[in-house]
Amino acid sequence: MLQGKPLSGMDEIGEYVRRSPVTVLDWIRTKEFPATKIGGIWESDTVLIDEWRREQIQNHVKQNNTKSRAKSA
Repeated sequence: MLQGKPLSGMDEIGEYVRRSPVTVLDWIRTKEFPATKIGGIWESDTVLIDEWRREQIQNHVKQNNTKSRAKSA
């Protein structure tokens, strides 16, 4: 298993994904972003985030390809 760098605190997580803490909290609530609170501090991991990002991109590409095929049919 790949081992990533642990990220501690919403500021560090937001900095890694280059988004505001508000956006990251929204992703946690609505898009299953891989972060959790442990002892009152938000925690995540770079490998988990990178995997999540790849899944988000793949899903978005699949949706766009499906829409493109429907328009051309």
